[in-house]
Amino acid sequence: MLPQLANMIAEETGGDLFSIQTSVDYPADINDVIDYAAEEQDTNARPELTTHIENLEDYDTIFVGYPNWWYDMPMVMYSFFDEYDFSRKTIIPFNSHNGSRFSDTINTI
Repeated sequence: MLPQLANMIAEETGGDLFSIQTSVDYPADINDVIDYAAEEQDTNARPELTTHIENLEDYDTIFVGYPNWWYDMPMVMYSFFDEYDFSRKTIIPFNSHNGSRFSDTINTI
């Protein structure tokens, strides 16, 4: 669902797409990946990013999409926000969820 949302936003805004990738091979089964996400949260994991934004200074507004797992962002999002300085940037989050909406992720961002 997130790739479709991201594509719609990019098409509507004329923006560029960037995919956050990690060195972790997440399970393909949705139930297994949600369980894995819970384990990452429990250990406060920071998965290694394998993709990086080379020209963040070229952007003033950044749409950031993520699934909401266990009422939080995936831990790779913490890796992403740890890596970059988003001060003086407008961050517009969007997510997919099963009813938990944004939970407290807006405040976390």
